[in-house]
This record gives sequence, C-alpha cells and structure tokens, in this order.
Amino acid sequence: MRRDERSAAVRRFDDDTSGAKPGDDAVAGDISRAVLYTFCNNGFMGFPVALALFGEEGLALAVMFGVPFNLLVYTLGVRMVCADCGTDAQPVNLVRTLLSNINIALILSLIFYVGQIPLPEALMTPVTHLSNVTTPLSMFVTGMTLASGKGTELFRDKDAYTATGMRLIVVPLLTWAVMSLLPLSNPLIASIVLITMAMPAPSVTTILAETYNGNRGLAAKIVFLTSLFCMITLPLVAMFLL
Repeated sequence: MRRDERSAAVRRFDDDTSGAKPGDDAVAGDISRAVLYTFCNNGFMGFPVALALFGEEGLALAVMFGVPFNLLVYTLGVRMVCADCGTDAQPVNLVRTLLSNINIALILSLIFYVGQIPLPEALMTPVTHLSNVTTPLSMFVTGMTLASGKGTELFRDKDAYTATGMRLIVVPLLTWAVMSLLPLSNPLIASIVLITMAMPAPSVTTILAETYNGNRGLAAKIVFLTSLFCMITLPLVAMFLL
C-alpha cells in the first residue's frame, strides 16, 4: 500500500508540474521581478524628464546612458525572461544587437546634437510625429495585457506592490548610495543616473514577456503601478536633486 501511495503521489506531482504553462504567475515571477528591478523607463519618461530638469546637456547624458541600457535589455533581459518561463534563449548576436535600430538612432541623435547639424523640415516633421506615437503604442500593449485580467487583482497583488516599492524606492536609494561614493568631477552625471534609475518599470518588459512567453500579467501590473506611483516619487527625487 505504501508503494502504491508513493506512486500515486509522484503521478500527482508530475501532473501538477506538467500542467503549468509558461507565463503563469504560479510558475514565473522571480526573474520577471528581477528584470523590472534592473531596468527602468529611461527613454519614454527619462529623456523628457532629463530635458525638463537639466536642459539639453542633461538630455545628451541621458541618451548616452540609454545606449548600454538598450544593449542589456535585449541581451540580458531576454535571457532573464526566457529563464523565467523555463525555455532556452536564442544565441545573442552582439553585432546585431549593437547595431539595432534603437542604438543607431541614439548614436545618430548624438552626432546631430554634438555637431549642431540641422535637419530639413521635410524630415523633421515625420520623425517628430513618429516619436510622439511611440509612448502611446507601448501603453496600448500594456493596457491590452491588463485588460485580459480582473481589475480587482491589479490592486491586490502583493508581489506587484513589493516590486513597485523596490523599483521606485529601494533602487534609487541604492543608486544614490553608490553614486555618492564615486569621485565624479561632474555632479550632473550623478544627477542623471539617479533620476534615470528613479523611473518606473519599462513597458518593453511587457513586450518581452509577450514575445518570449514570460510572466505577462505580473509585468503589466508592475509597469502600471510604477507608472502610477512615480507621480509621487519622481517629484521628490527631483526636489532632492535641485
């Protein structure tokens, strides 16, 4: 009888684990939270805030800071999401990642900024319109993911609140502690790094989770909550820096 009971228990365990699907909250989460702790919305929100607080010089530094971010989010971030759902990430082509459309655009923008090269109006107008719709489109992806779940679950998820606190409070404090120990000649560098790391979770994590079958629900919740509560934390960080 004991042998039969052990066999039945093993079968039940196998059934439970095999029935788990990639992206389910019960299976995924730890590494999804790590991705959201590590990366921030340095582009959609970071660039405008850096420009508003520190002018064009601050924006140029924020853009430079965005190049390694884009490199890491599409290499390390993809691997972390794939590990979250138990699948193997495809080999990363570093040349292709370095020469991605985003990095090329950032490098070109720095060249035009440093060289003070004016763009013709016929080119500037469509580029401006395209840049204006980037943020709303990313929010649409997050909103569609949130719409697939229940609204009450959004504000009852303790994991999402924990990740929100880590992203908006703990990470900026750790960044400030590290930057205060570095002998930087230009204090503006520390300010840009700090205000960037105080940004909410990036909406691109929702897209990565959707693409690689990660924890889509948790990613969407954290992106929404951090974007909501950063309206309180970002002004406090800005007051501290100014």
